[in-house]
Amino acid sequence: MDNRSETEGGGLACIEGSTPTIVNCNFTSNEAGRYGGAVYAAANSHPTITYTVFHQNASNNGKGGAIYSRNNQPMISFCQFTENTAPLEGGAIYLRDTTAIVSPDNTFTDNRGCGGSDIATESDDGVTINASYNTFSGYAGSEYYVLPSERFNLDGHVSSLTLIDADVY
Repeated sequence: MDNRSETEGGGLACIEGSTPTIVNCNFTSNEAGRYGGAVYAAANSHPTITYTVFHQNASNNGKGGAIYSRNNQPMISFCQFTENTAPLEGGAIYLRDTTAIVSPDNTFTDNRGCGGSDIATESDDGVTINASYNTFSGYAGSEYYVLPSERFNLDGHVSSLTLIDADVY
């Protein structure tokens, strides 16, 4: 897919309780004006995304260069995220008020975001994010940005992380 949206979801918008299954897709060079350069998921949608490539997608004025997820429960596994960008948080993935499984075997390479080059989370309720058994490489910025404090499961260990100089390592 190679598309553009002025607001959300340059390639795909999942809303209003939808439960899409996305398998073996390529999201390349999609752009969104605000959220989710490739995929925007909100309003109790529960996408399952597997074996999918996200390459050079951009959220031009917002969050989630490849994926923006709010108020749902996405499952993301066996995916590749390369060179996705967001000027704010979540170069690859931004999760807001979301309990998510971003595991296993996702690969994150050279994604860029002001807060969280690869994964950024934000919640008023302290949701749980499982990001175990993934591979992170490339850009030297922070891989994770957790605000204000979330339960973040990284490589099989559940930790309650707090903000440390805008980056969590």
